[in-house]
Amino acid sequence: MKSAWILTGDGINCEEESAEACRRAGFTTEIIHLSELVSQPRDLAQCSLLVLPGGFSFGDELGSGRVLALKIRYELGWNLTQFVDGGGLVLGICNGFQTLVALGAFGTGVALASNESGRFLNEWVKLKVDPAMKTSPFLRDIDSIELPIRHGEGRVLYGDGTAPLRAAMTYVTTPNGSHAGTAGLIDKTGRIFGLMPHPEGYLRASQHPGSFRTPGPAHAAGDGLKIFKNAFHSARSL
Repeated sequence: MKSAWILTGDGINCEEESAEACRRAGFTTEIIHLSELVSQPRDLAQCSLLVLPGGFSFGDELGSGRVLALKIRYELGWNLTQFVDGGGLVLGICNGFQTLVALGAFGTGVALASNESGRFLNEWVKLKVDPAMKTSPFLRDIDSIELPIRHGEGRVLYGDGTAPLRAAMTYVTTPNGSHAGTAGLIDKTGRIFGLMPHPEGYLRASQHPGSFRTPGPAHAAGDGLKIFKNAFHSARSL
């Protein structure tokens, strides 16, 4: 069995779509409320894939994803480094990516700031994958992909003196001013993937706004499902 845990609660609002993506990929899927995990702790090693979905966890108080990151580290006591070293996978989408950055999953000096335009972005974007990053379980056999974005604070920046990370996924046309067009990052193990676009928002071809122009089955798979299927094929069995 390959199990996916999808975190929910306190402003997270993409858990159902993320769970559906995991189910379609083949995972046994469980949506778990953060408060339940605090009152009834569970060992992260009991799952194959941890998904931190999009949304506005804790209303983005103190900054996007920061309160959730503190709760994961200090209230749940989860150590993501140990989890992936043991064969686990972690996917952080939008607010989940912001949470991973706050947890230091991609090293120090990485930050997510407000979009350069000062506006919330809700649009579709074309993305490309760095060939060197296709060794990651999430990105195998993906060269380019198209996904929706929905964020106001998705601009990836690096602090002074911080060597820029090599982006795993970049925008073909950068919508938010992100450094080097960065849309997603992979940690040094390849097993933690964070991205601002929403792969769970494109599970069916018919979800794409241009699908009416392209003939084909309405329920053909969308690009986003590739990421979840890749994760399933590489995930450990429990």
